Amino acid sequence: MNQESSSNQDFQWNETVHRYKVKLRNYLEVLNTKQSDCEYELHQLVTNISIKFSERKHRTLELMEEQEKIKQLKDNLETILLDKGDTV
Repeated sequence: MNQESSSNQDFQWNETVHRYKVKLRNYLEVLNTKQSDCEYELHQLVTNISIKFSERKHRTLELMEEQEKIKQLKDNLETILLDKGDTV
């Protein structure tokens, strides 16, 4: 009888351990999925930031070139006006 009781307890213990292992595997799967989703979202954010930075950098360079052209035109106009004796 003692052996049967011990065997029954072993069976119950093994069943309990098995259920916990299944729960842990499911939990691990959920965590892996969540981690993958987070990595993907982070990658998207970094990519978007990089694209925005590139666009802004490009626009800044365009504006600096435009500003330089305007400055050059102003200098040219001032030179022309000074050559004619006009005041600026």
